Amino acid sequence: ASTMNLSLAAHKWAPFSAVKVADSCKFTLPVQYKKYYPGYGSFGNESSVMNMQYAFDLKLGDWESLEFTKATENDQSHSTKTLGRINKDELHIRDLGFITMTYLEKIISEKAFFLNRLNPQWKPTEKNTGKRVDWKALYQKMQNNRDSHFETVVTIGSGKKALDCRLVAVTVPEKVWTERIRKAQQKMKSMGSELTDEYKARCRFSIFITNTDAGTLKAADIIQLYRLRW
Repeated sequence: ASTMNLSLAAHKWAPFSAVKVADSCKFTLPVQYKKYYPGYGSFGNESSVMNMQYAFDLKLGDWESLEFTKATENDQSHSTKTLGRINKDELHIRDLGFITMTYLEKIISEKAFFLNRLNPQWKPTEKNTGKRVDWKALYQKMQNNRDSHFETVVTIGSGKKALDCRLVAVTVPEKVWTERIRKAQQKMKSMGSELTDEYKARCRFSIFITNTDAGTLKAADIIQLYRLRW
């Protein structure tokens, strides 16, 4: 993140003891290391690939961790191994690949805070109505009212694992939406399937969830802070 973005956001993270950003990066190695760091998928099965997992505390300006692992260990698996690093009053901003219900439950149980995008597989229901979010109707309503964002409290998960959190949805430019649809259609075509209307409508938004309250982080603050991870 740029120095300007950090300075603009700094006062927003005052309530938190730390603001930890986590992500990963894969890179190829000489093929002779394949036995220890095998490749896969788009990298080619005959390649050697290493995964760099890292977490940085934006508030304190210091590394929390830097690890080199096999690329075949996905981000969700690594996320499970790092649950012990979550502490009270910390704000954790993670890439979508790290997010599981177990992770969110751990954040809440430790009285910490999360900020991340909504998993595309999750079907949130509005807490005040009990109905699933209608992305197509929401987009049309926001266009008519010229709203910049939408915010509500939703329930994700089900049964004992269900939890409530804030959801903030921001519409994306038409160009971004078109590119999202193009990439998704290519992927679905290779799988012999098609995009649903719900998925297309959902692609109109960047969707964030958090367990912070509006008094701590306003919708605009949530968007600004998540950009620091980008």
